[in-house]
Amino acid sequence: MATLMHHPLALLVLASLAACSPDQAPEPEKVKRPNVLLIVVDTLRADRVSAYGYGRETTPVLDELAAQGVLAEDVTAQSSWTKPSMVSMFQGRYVTTYRDVFFEDTPTLAETFQRAGYHTLGIVGNGLLSEKAGFDRGFDHYESRSKKEGSHPAREAAELIGDATAPLELATERGTGEEHAPFFAYLHLMDPHGPYKAHPEWEQQLPVSAGANRWDFQTQRRAYEAKHSGAAGNTGAWREMAEDMARYDQEVYTCDVYIGIVLKFLEQRGALENTIVAVVSDHGEGLWDHVAPPDVLNPAAAPRDHFFRPHGKVLYEELVRTPMILKGPGIPAGQRIDSPAENVDLFPTLLELCDLAMPDGLHGQSLVPAMHGEETGREHVFSSVDMFCSSVRSPGATADWKLIVPTEHYPAREIELFDIRTDPSELQNLAAARPEVVARLRATLDAWTEKHPTQTNLGQPKDDQTLEDLKALGYATGEEEEEEDQSD
Repeated sequence: MATLMHHPLALLVLASLAACSPDQAPEPEKVKRPNVLLIVVDTLRADRVSAYGYGRETTPVLDELAAQGVLAEDVTAQSSWTKPSMVSMFQGRYVTTYRDVFFEDTPTLAETFQRAGYHTLGIVGNGLLSEKAGFDRGFDHYESRSKKEGSHPAREAAELIGDATAPLELATERGTGEEHAPFFAYLHLMDPHGPYKAHPEWEQQLPVSAGANRWDFQTQRRAYEAKHSGAAGNTGAWREMAEDMARYDQEVYTCDVYIGIVLKFLEQRGALENTIVAVVSDHGEGLWDHVAPPDVLNPAAAPRDHFFRPHGKVLYEELVRTPMILKGPGIPAGQRIDSPAENVDLFPTLLELCDLAMPDGLHGQSLVPAMHGEETGREHVFSSVDMFCSSVRSPGATADWKLIVPTEHYPAREIELFDIRTDPSELQNLAAARPEVVARLRATLDAWTEKHPTQTNLGQPKDDQTLEDLKALGYATGEEEEEEDQSD
């Protein structure tokens, strides 16, 4: 983080933040409970984070954060698009059918902190997490989109962090002789979400050309050549895809820069030492790892459209394996949790770290014991993507089985079974060869669905602003079919 702060752009933004701060940080006051800074980086795959072993230094700030705290190595998101994933994360509950709004009978994470006396604020880069949809529940201050007239629903990190300055300054003020209320701050960065923007300012750190050279798409070329004889030699199409992969890396790096700026701001305000910092993601990204699902596949399409680039609709590991890094009071330094965890575990983990009572109905479990060397004890992890499919993974000593089962809405899809241990790219479907494993995991998945019934809100009309935002983000064509809304 220290080296990152010497970048000219970072220094410029940091200077503007510092202008809103006193010349000297206020004397820290005793706070009964720690502050919480929750940062969600939209569309962030764990395997593109350098702290998780990626070969490019995309996240030096997160790497340092992980060295000072805890990194969970095997985290599964509960959905592969934003709204159900955030419903699940912010209510600590599984979502087993179409559900893109909060459950009415369960408190949100923000409401729980608010009721405990925390000052709560949320600054969000994804306009679909709107006040109209109820995502402001429990927040004293909430902004889901830019205040600029006619602004795009996706707010970039530079603007979002600038908009967060005043609310964070208010949250970190300390009046003389007053007991300072701790804060719960939620920042949702959007930059890794497509389309991927080039960042010339990061060319020295992560040049697009060098990044593109990492990707030759040999597996995809062979699969495509089998359908389109002679087409694999179209190097221009594959090179464009590789350059987009490198731009994705630059978008990840952009978020990392601004996370560092926020942490430096809190440090200058005298608040960082008593703040729990949690960095997670709602889901990953396709990045052409797999052929597009049959219900959206155009057999005559060019490589870019023959393979699946966005998110939603499917549940392969690149869509649901996400990062989770925590650092702060009560969190040991330099620890890694290698047993399975889920995003649904974040809610109880933050509550235990802040010594708050657990509300009824949470489906996750606190990871605090695992931070101190215990196993999570999870035998299965689960994900669901609305009407499309559900999955269960069973990590074991000799195999890491994962079953993906399509819903009745998509009979053209097939049941898929993979051994993640020997086939981490999920390319060899073993369902026909191992029917006994399919039967066992399907029974587990059915039992999970029955145990966690979800009232659907499928078919409820969307307001005009939401429909416009879906179109602006590339998720709806104007026909306003429900299945076109599955990828934010």
